[in-house]
Amino acid sequence: GTGKEIDAMRIAICGTHGVGKTTLAKALSERLGLRMIDEVARTVIKSAGYQSTREYIEQADKSEKERIQMDIFELQRKRETDFAERGFVSDRSVFDAVAYAWEYEIDMRVVYNMLGRAISHALNEYDLLVYVPIMFGVEDDGFRDTKDYLRRCIDSLLCDFTCAYEKLGGRALRIKFESLEDRVKEVMEEVEYLAKLPL
Repeated sequence: GTGKEIDAMRIAICGTHGVGKTTLAKALSERLGLRMIDEVARTVIKSAGYQSTREYIEQADKSEKERIQMDIFELQRKRETDFAERGFVSDRSVFDAVAYAWEYEIDMRVVYNMLGRAISHALNEYDLLVYVPIMFGVEDDGFRDTKDYLRRCIDSLLCDFTCAYEKLGGRALRIKFESLEDRVKEVMEEVEYLAKLPL
C-alpha cells in the first residue's frame, strides 16, 4: 500500500525563537486539517510564576531551570503521544526543550539523557521534523528573550539535533524560503511525497 494518510501526519516544527514557527504551524494545521499543539514552554514558565522568558532566565536558579525544562520536555512529549493517532502539527518539538536546557547550563548528564529520549521519541512519533532557520530579526512580544547570541546558539543546536535525527533515519525538512506562502508550499510538497512512499 502507499504511505501514510495526509490527515494523520505527525509534523513537528523546530527552530529558535522568533523564526515564524507558530505562524507556519497555524497555516499548516488549517491547510492539512490537523490538530495544532500549541507551544508548551510559555504555559509551563508562566505557571512557575514567571512573566517572561527574560525574567525566568535571570531569576531562576539552576535547579529551578532544570525542573522547568524537564516539565516542558515531558509536557511536549505527552501532548505529541496523546495526539499521535490522529496526527498533529506541533509548534515546537521535543528537541527545542533540549536545546534551551543546554543553553541554560543545566547539568549535562540531564541534558544528554533528555536528548537521547528526544531522539527515540521523535523517531517513533514524527513523520516529519521541520527545521526553521533564522531568516529575519526577532520581534519583541514581551515574553521571549530577544538577545541575538542566545537565539543563534539555540539555532545552532537545533541544526545539529536535526542532523542527528536524520542520520538515525528520521525525516527532516529545512525551510529554504522566507514567505509564509512559500514555506507552506515547501512542507506540502514534502507531505505529499511522504504520503506516496510505501509504508
